[in-house]
Amino acid sequence: MNAIELAEGLDDTIKAVLRIQAMTVANMGNQALMEIQALDSSFALSGAVAAGLALIAAEAGGQGTAASILKRHQKAFSTRQDLETALRAARRIDDDELARDLVVALEQKFPESDLPALVKYTEALERVDHRAAYDIMKDRPDKAVVAEMHRQLADAFSGIGVPDYLGIVARIAPQARELARIECARHALWLGLAPHALQLLLAPEAVLVPTSSRFLCETLQTLLIKRGPNGDLAIDESRLIDGFQALVMRLSADTTDKGLRARLLDLLEPSVAGALGETIALAVLSRAIAADTPNVTARPEVKDRVTFGDLLKNEQFRHAFNAWTKAEAPLRVGYSRFPAASLPADADKICEGILHEIDYQARHIGLEDINTLLMILAFGTAVAQHAHLANLDLPLIRTTAVRLSIGGHDQTGRDIVETMLEIAETPERRRIAWFGIADVYARGNRITEAAIYAAAGSFACGDVDDHQLWHETQVVYRIQRDALDIAHALETLDRADTLLRSMGRHETYGHRIETMAILAEVAGQHSITFTTFVDLLQRAIQNGQDVLEKDDEPEPIALLLATMIRDASSVGIPVPGAATEVLAKLNERLGTNVRQLVDSHGRDTPNADDLMALLGLASGQRYSAEVGTDSKGLVKAARRALDSDMTLLDIDTVCLALELTTDRAIAAPGWTDFKSPPPAFAKPQGPAEVMRQISSEGTNIMLAALAKDGSLVRVTASGGIIVAAVREDRSLFSGPKLEEWRKDYPFLYGMPNMPANAFLTTTESLRFSQLPTGPTILITDTKLASLPPNLMRAAPAGGQVPFEYAGELYPYAAAPSLSWLEAARRLKRIGDGRRLAWMPGGGTMASVADFCADTLHEHGFELDRQERLPDHFAGASMAVVVAHGGLNPDGGAFQVVSDEGHLAATANELATSLHNVGVAILFVCSGGRTDKHPSSDATLGLARELLDQGLQAVVASPWPLESLVPPRWLPRFLREWDAGRSLSQSVHAANLELFARDGNPAVGLAMTVLGNPDVRNQTATLD
Repeated sequence: MNAIELAEGLDDTIKAVLRIQAMTVANMGNQALMEIQALDSSFALSGAVAAGLALIAAEAGGQGTAASILKRHQKAFSTRQDLETALRAARRIDDDELARDLVVALEQKFPESDLPALVKYTEALERVDHRAAYDIMKDRPDKAVVAEMHRQLADAFSGIGVPDYLGIVARIAPQARELARIECARHALWLGLAPHALQLLLAPEAVLVPTSSRFLCETLQTLLIKRGPNGDLAIDESRLIDGFQALVMRLSADTTDKGLRARLLDLLEPSVAGALGETIALAVLSRAIAADTPNVTARPEVKDRVTFGDLLKNEQFRHAFNAWTKAEAPLRVGYSRFPAASLPADADKICEGILHEIDYQARHIGLEDINTLLMILAFGTAVAQHAHLANLDLPLIRTTAVRLSIGGHDQTGRDIVETMLEIAETPERRRIAWFGIADVYARGNRITEAAIYAAAGSFACGDVDDHQLWHETQVVYRIQRDALDIAHALETLDRADTLLRSMGRHETYGHRIETMAILAEVAGQHSITFTTFVDLLQRAIQNGQDVLEKDDEPEPIALLLATMIRDASSVGIPVPGAATEVLAKLNERLGTNVRQLVDSHGRDTPNADDLMALLGLASGQRYSAEVGTDSKGLVKAARRALDSDMTLLDIDTVCLALELTTDRAIAAPGWTDFKSPPPAFAKPQGPAEVMRQISSEGTNIMLAALAKDGSLVRVTASGGIIVAAVREDRSLFSGPKLEEWRKDYPFLYGMPNMPANAFLTTTESLRFSQLPTGPTILITDTKLASLPPNLMRAAPAGGQVPFEYAGELYPYAAAPSLSWLEAARRLKRIGDGRRLAWMPGGGTMASVADFCADTLHEHGFELDRQERLPDHFAGASMAVVVAHGGLNPDGGAFQVVSDEGHLAATANELATSLHNVGVAILFVCSGGRTDKHPSSDATLGLARELLDQGLQAVVASPWPLESLVPPRWLPRFLREWDAGRSLSQSVHAANLELFARDGNPAVGLAMTVLGNPDVRNQTATLD
């Protein structure tokens, strides 16, 4: 890199391209992508350079950037290499239309190129067309065995009935047998025979390779989302766990397979697996631990450690170090190598010294000092390669990542720990790496991911020293404790205690066992007696004193003590003076960030400064999904703040607290490459200011959330003015009643035999004392989000009619958060002007499509009736979708989009196919339903997934929808939309027209706006 910068005669753009190429060679894909994004788009790149940059961007996950480069420079691709590279990039980002154009160009200009034939071969396999695959391969002498396999498969699949897949595979030549197994699994999935595919892929003789892993993922997804009539799995649950175990074992052996890792974790998400996801992950971990019998060795102690600070006192070393940093720039953790001759001390002693130095510094570090810490870490890993003890670099990386995460630098911690996986070449190193990443994710409350990573570590086998095994037992304990598997967590602690004694270190670290035991017992208390609480508090005080005496990690016991002191005061239990005294001494040893966290935990009513400090610690995520898991402490503090009537007197603070409980884990609209969250508010007055601004433009804003005590707090802004915050009387709105309601509703509202008054009777305890009049955006916490805005009701008061719903009176809508809404309103128009509709399958779907066809044609829609997810909708201005929707039997949240044939897709898959569409209109049962994520401060739902894919707004029903709705609702909606009405006005008019026909809320109040309700058709002329 340094040589590139010093090169003469090169302009900045050429240097940037060279840097990008160097970063790619050095496996620095994310940094290369950022450099590509920073390039001046007006610079004319050669075809070779443009194609190369597009491929680099595509392989780094920058699909939008790659697509932009390919389209901008398509005419510049002239040589065979240009076209082939561009074709690979187009295939990588699934741009089928561009890929077809590039194939034609290659065939015309360079008929000798093999790539078009390989693309057509791949497409034939995707169509399960083995005759075509045979025709492509039959004239290639080096592919004779493969060609013969395709001929045999074509013959075998031509019959009627279910093929004998295992017999077919057995008859194939050994050289092509595993490929045949994969193709048989593909065929079984194509026929909807997922159990047969699973049997093939998990056969004892099967070899799991990247391609078969992909089909195993697809098989497991199909089994999870295509259930029987009663929600039953098509196979035994233990067999499902077998499939996930096979994937984890594959992942364990290949730490660089990021695609498999992402796919595996997606399958375990509540939106796909429901509550079964965490169960499966913990079961795989239990199996891995049971099967793990490593050879445990005693790690020698390193004495007389040498710190980096000690080294800097040596002038000769300082000169060598400065020269090295300049020559190596940029330093890379785990990759750079420091010259052994320049070390003034033993490498083992230096690594041990740096480990303790990092352990201390990372606890007290500020954001401005992170680069210095990372430089020391890079030096430490560069020295570790000269040490006598093996693998000293990995604990350095792990310790840095863990300490940064504890200190509130979660994203940096996650970024650093990933380095361990990149440099884990042996079973021993893979084991250390997987447990290292499991540690970071466990501390971030991401139980399912942590369990999978810990299982991968156990499956890596390899020898392990006693220090590493001590670390592993703590990681497993933390996973089990946070999963509330307290019995197994305490069993793990017993093993840890035995190990610590065998290491001769119980006198030094035995208090850590007690800390973990207290934490587990507190976590396992559903309701706690006075005596038990007092006993646990006394043990915590003693444990804190032991930690102080040993000068050990103060964070865990400090957080626990602060919480227990706060809870004791709130329920009238006397707090011993020793408790506050010990906590004060522990606080003195905490870093600034953790001290803020402890202070907030200990405060009954966090103030605005506390909340902003916690928001600062919980911000900076690269991906939107991480906001929900990183915000747990912040959301709890915000709910405690809402408990106090004093908070309600301060408009800025109450608006801030309410905003912090919302779903801030949704990407800002219009994103290109990554799901980045919208910026968090930079000052406590921010939420109130945005509410005033939006409401001054004619749309009311209402923020609402449940406080920690279960009461509902709301604030409304109208006409640029925020009225006083209100705590609703529990006789009007009951948090416990909401929990009861969520068990059956809103789903049952769409059932045909529901009584006419069900909407009224079931929401009697979910009313508000007053609601805004006029167009309103409702923004709630993640629990209240399940209550559809159209169904909100005000209590009988004044002139308000008691039996009318908000959605009947005014255009009401819901948005996920104020920060998201602000980002959406700042954004210019999304969409390229196209209007598209997808209505797949036969039966009812075909009838609906027939009834809607004329209306769609009249308003300029292109209708797609193919029985597969649309592949050309991304970036359109509006998309209309008609399909079946289904809920997860293991959790109730939206799970599957389907037709009346074999098609079954997850919410994320449909959402991905509609990436950056402007507005989506969903006639999908329960497509507008929103549920609380079980382990994150976020929500679940199809509409939510679509917003996370960059859309401005979604219109959908929170409950099952009658098939008569689309043809009756669409004409009025589209007339209003094309007349220039806002989205919420257009939806409200169409809803009222249906409501007027029969007065049925299940039909007339179904279509609900989620997102930005004020978007308009930019090409319309307002009447």
